Amino acid sequence: ADAPRLAELLGSGIEVSLTSEANADLVCLGPGLSGRDALNVLEQHPHIRSIVLAAGREPEIFQDFIDSDVIYFLSRRPPPLDEVAALLRSALAHDERQKRLDRVNTAERGALVVARAIARVVDRIATETDIERISGFLGNAAGALTDADEGRFAIDDPLHETLWFRDLEGAGAVRNSAAS
Repeated sequence: ADAPRLAELLGSGIEVSLTSEANADLVCLGPGLSGRDALNVLEQHPHIRSIVLAAGREPEIFQDFIDSDVIYFLSRRPPPLDEVAALLRSALAHDERQKRLDRVNTAERGALVVARAIARVVDRIATETDIERISGFLGNAAGALTDADEGRFAIDDPLHETLWFRDLEGAGAVRNSAAS
């Protein structure tokens, strides 16, 4: 009953059908199925990306599918139809991005991983006010990006003639004489 309205909300380029075909890009299991019935559908088609709109009172029964990244969205109760349309568009876009990444060669994938790691460090540094923690973030990032057991980002303090760094797991900065 909601398929025509959902198709209208999704717009052109996305086909909506009431089917259980195994070749679908995305399956949206709606409120017409109980949580257990939705689980049975997922077990029959364990590799199709899914949105479960009415998991019921036992969402934990879907944990294996969540862990394997088969379920894109899970809700105890169905959200409004316009939100369902937004979820479907988002899930399809996510899968398109993943397909593009799968076509990327190993060197490009490595560059993407490095770029994402750098972006995460920059985001953390941008919100950090403690210079010692920033040293720790940079050291951890350097270690991770170079595949080393540990990394350090030392700061030269010419006023006190010391070099210091901080390990994020440590209690405080380690200070050494700059002369040595």
